[in-house]
Amino acid sequence: MTVQKVSFGHPEIAALTKLLHTKLAAMFHMRLLAKGARPLPASEIARRIERNILGLEEDFCLVTAGPCVVAYNVYRPWWAAGPVLAEEFIVRYKPGNFADTIQAMEQHAQVCGCTDLVISSLAMIRQESYGNYLKRKGFTESARQYIKEVT
Repeated sequence: MTVQKVSFGHPEIAALTKLLHTKLAAMFHMRLLAKGARPLPASEIARRIERNILGLEEDFCLVTAGPCVVAYNVYRPWWAAGPVLAEEFIVRYKPGNFADTIQAMEQHAQVCGCTDLVISSLAMIRQESYGNYLKRKGFTESARQYIKEVT
């Protein structure tokens, strides 16, 4: 299973760009709303992802892995022995097995020299089923994040 950067050289760029505007941004926006977050409008999410594809914004790396589009960052948190690959969001864009995405991201984290792979629950629809799957694959739930608007 390979991880491939989403750019104009990606073999599925036409389909991904179309899905970005018709489905992916709206899906991610809705998942964040369902979690109680206050996300940007779907149109702004789409614009930021599109700017990333164009190489104009690099707040995250956007790749395909298995049947999913994954945004991630590599950084070294204060608690880690080395750099971690931290997933920002995972959204399925075609039929396939989520396990392939996780396996590909584990391999990619190794290639990136990371000591840990961090998968969030931010965009998960079925938190418990994904959580249980990740636990079976050796992941440990270390923290959940709670968000409150600061006014």
